Amino acid sequence: MLEPRERTVLISGAVVLSLLLGYFFVLEPLFVQRQQLTNITQSQQKTLSWMQDAAVQIQQLRNQTTHSPTQALKQSLFSLIDESLQKTNLQKIDKRIEPRKDTEVRVNFDKVAFSELVKWLADLEAEYGVKVLLMTAEPLKQPDQVKVRMTLYVSEA
Repeated sequence: MLEPRERTVLISGAVVLSLLLGYFFVLEPLFVQRQQLTNITQSQQKTLSWMQDAAVQIQQLRNQTTHSPTQALKQSLFSLIDESLQKTNLQKIDKRIEPRKDTEVRVNFDKVAFSELVKWLADLEAEYGVKVLLMTAEPLKQPDQVKVRMTLYVSEA
């Protein structure tokens, strides 16, 4: 049998231990998860803002370019895309160009400067009437850098 004083100390220790375990196994993980979710939300909001700005920039560039090509398309779209890339700052960037149809080409960049990409696309449309059919761009951690998958096409007019 324990003395009343020993029982009081033992019960007090059990209560303190229960509170500590409750904090470290329940409350602390909740606080950490809340902070992680807050960080993710802030990151997603920055990404959304960047994408909205990029959409506005793309729309402005589309409105600035003429919609009738100044040069006739006298070669395959694949070779035209390849040659036009060689004339830009994008020539040294790792890329994959795949012909899909006579009038479509798929272009993939794992890391490319968004501003250079938009300028190149605007030039392609202005000079040859090549347009973006489908494009997926993911922002990377470095400023102005994106991972891009896109399909370019030219109408058979």
